[in-house]
Amino acid sequence: MRGWGRRSTEPFHFDETRIVLKGGNLTTQRVIDASKERAKASSTRNSTVSSLLTFAAANGSIFISVYVLKAKVDEEGGSDSNFALQRTTKVTRRSWPRFFTWKYTGIVNAELFGEIIDLVTEEWTTRNPGLPLLLFGDQCSAHVTAETLDRALRRAVYLFFITAHASHFLQPLDAELFAFFHHLLRAANESYVFDAISSGHATRYALLAAAYHSERRAFTPQVVSKAFITTGLWPLNPKAVLDRAFENLGVVAPGVTVRHEAQLMAAETIAGARRWSEKTAKRALSPCSAALCTRRTSCWMRPPTEPPRRRPCRPSGVRGRLQG
Repeated sequence: MRGWGRRSTEPFHFDETRIVLKGGNLTTQRVIDASKERAKASSTRNSTVSSLLTFAAANGSIFISVYVLKAKVDEEGGSDSNFALQRTTKVTRRSWPRFFTWKYTGIVNAELFGEIIDLVTEEWTTRNPGLPLLLFGDQCSAHVTAETLDRALRRAVYLFFITAHASHFLQPLDAELFAFFHHLLRAANESYVFDAISSGHATRYALLAAAYHSERRAFTPQVVSKAFITTGLWPLNPKAVLDRAFENLGVVAPGVTVRHEAQLMAAETIAGARRWSEKTAKRALSPCSAALCTRRTSCWMRPPTEPPRRRPCRPSGVRGRLQG
C-alpha cells in the first residue's frame, strides 16, 4: 500500500447501505451481499425505497454517490417513474456528483456494479489522468465478478477486497459514516414529511430530500478521515486492525480464540485438582501411631468411630399419654 501511495492519491472505500420505509416508520438495513436475489431481504423488499452506494476517499472527501431507486422496468428496459431532482445548494464547495439509477429490487447487482465502476473510472480519469486508483470493498458476490475486475484493470483501477467476516469492523463507511447518516436521516425525514403535509405537497419526495440533506451533514471531511484512521486502513496501522479484530471476533491472543483459551483454563484446573487429590492420598496412606494420631480424617491405623445413635421419635399421642 505504501508503494502504491507514492504513485497515486489516497485509497477509496466503497460500500452500500439500504434505505427502507417499513410501515409508518423509516427503518434501515445494512447490505452485506449484492446478488440479484437475496433471501435475507425478502421480508423488506416490498418496502425498499433505494440503496446508496458511496465512494469515500481517505483524505475526507466523497468522490461520488449512486442512488439505486426501486422501479418496475418493462421488457424494453424503460419505465415511467415520478422523480424529482433536488436543487443544488448555494454553497457547493463540498458537493460531489450524485447519480441516480433504477432497478426492480432497488439493490446493486453484478451488471449494475460493473457500469458503476465504468462511471467511477471515467470520472477518475477526467480528474486525475495517468494515475491509478485503489478501491477497497467487501467480498460481495456482485463485486468480485471476473468481468468487472477485467474492466477495471484495463483502466488502471485496482480493486482490493477485505477478508470475509471482517467487513463490519474494517470498513470505514461502516465504522461511523453510515450510522451517523441513518441517525440524521430519520430526523430529517420526519421534518420533510411534516413540511410537505403542511404545505399541501406530496410526501413521496420527502425521503430523497432528507437523504440528500443528511448525506451532506454526515459525510464531512473530519468524520470521513477519522473513520479511515479508526479502522487502520489508511494510514495503514496493523496494530489498530488487529485490536479491532480481537475485539470484534472474540480473539484473546494472536492465533488463540476464546474457545482455545477456555480449554486451556479447564485443562489447568483439572491438572491442579489431580495434583491435589494425589497429595491428599499420599498423606492418608502415610504410617502414623494410633495413639498420637490427631487427624480428623479416617486413618488406616485408627478404626472409624461410630456415629452417635439418635433416639427414636415417639408419636405425639403416645407422648401425651405417658405424660398424663
